[in-house]
Amino acid sequence: IDEASMVSDEIDKNTSFAKFGSGDLLGDILSYDTKGKFIFVGDPCQLPPINQANSPALSASHISAKYKLQTSEFEMTDIIRQANTNGIIQASFKLRNLFHTNPNVKFADLPVKGHSNIFIENSHAGMLNRYIEKVKTFSFNHSTLICQTNKHCSDLNKIIRSSLQNNRERICEGDLLMVTQNNYLTNLVNGD
Repeated sequence: IDEASMVSDEIDKNTSFAKFGSGDLLGDILSYDTKGKFIFVGDPCQLPPINQANSPALSASHISAKYKLQTSEFEMTDIIRQANTNGIIQASFKLRNLFHTNPNVKFADLPVKGHSNIFIENSHAGMLNRYIEKVKTFSFNHSTLICQTNKHCSDLNKIIRSSLQNNRERICEGDLLMVTQNNYLTNLVNGD
């Protein structure tokens, strides 16, 4: 099971999204085939499930204690698909080290300056202008903008769309759309 860092074992009673199974995804998976073997693959440095501090599916001790199952745990550390000289990869190693060492500091200093492929902007306007120019020059396939919240994403999308589409507010031919909630009637899922 890939991307297992997001597999929860706590039922969220306050969610506005559809609930699948019992709402305890990890428990449902493990009870699906009680004699089966499961391999959970994921990155513990990625987001844990909503309202959980850690990723339960990636913790052998948690699965062993809560579900009384025999477990083994392994960590892969070599990156194969990207060159170690890639600035984003180098910065990610530094961030991962901070995650593991958890330094006692009041304000974090992200170690991303001075790496290739990473650009630091001092303002939203500068960041948006750089992103829009990259999209115009290289298309959406070579530019990525990551937002903290869906609202922030929506707000920035309106500004970017206005700049790229000459202030057209309606969907038009050539637009890229992203599905933000699963819709199984149309076979569209979150992230498509």
